[in-house]
Amino acid sequence: MKMSRDELEYAISQYVDGVLSPLELRSLEERLATDVEARELLAEYRQLDASIRSHVPAMPAIAWDRFASQINDAVATAEPPVKTYKIFGMNWVGRMAIAAAVLCVVSISIFFANQRGNSPIKSTDTGIVAVTGPSVEQSTGPAVAEISIGPSPSIAQNWRVGEEVVDRPTVVLIDQAKPAGQDGDSIY
Repeated sequence: MKMSRDELEYAISQYVDGVLSPLELRSLEERLATDVEARELLAEYRQLDASIRSHVPAMPAIAWDRFASQINDAVATAEPPVKTYKIFGMNWVGRMAIAAAVLCVVSISIFFANQRGNSPIKSTDTGIVAVTGPSVEQSTGPAVAEISIGPSPSIAQNWRVGEEVVDRPTVVLIDQAKPAGQDGDSIY
């Protein structure tokens, strides 16, 4: 596989650090055996590595397992931070937002308290709640259509025919485009 100059330098730096995978190691060693430029680049990286190691003091030996357990113990015993909120520590925008919310709640409460006289729900002193609902209105004009619920007069005469009639819808709606208007009519 042909490597660019940057890829070759990166592979050689990993080779010097000893972190190449076995497959990449074999590939690079084959390239070093045939390519003079790659061998010169390897010599430069080894010289640079030796120079850096000679000027940097040796790292102290660290017991990483012990260090990790100390950190885990410290985290386990630490108290989680408590977040406190101060109303008076807010800026003026926050105070105005709280005041507006309180004003809305008070206004709505006053509005509904004034509407209580027109409410269909009335309570009495005995603890009984009387609910008044819509009443039947009598028509002032002639009837447009008469609707009766039950079997037709021809089926009512022969009751056995009525047992054989099964009322099933011809179309079953599984999904609809817009949600229903009533709370209990939604389809899920």
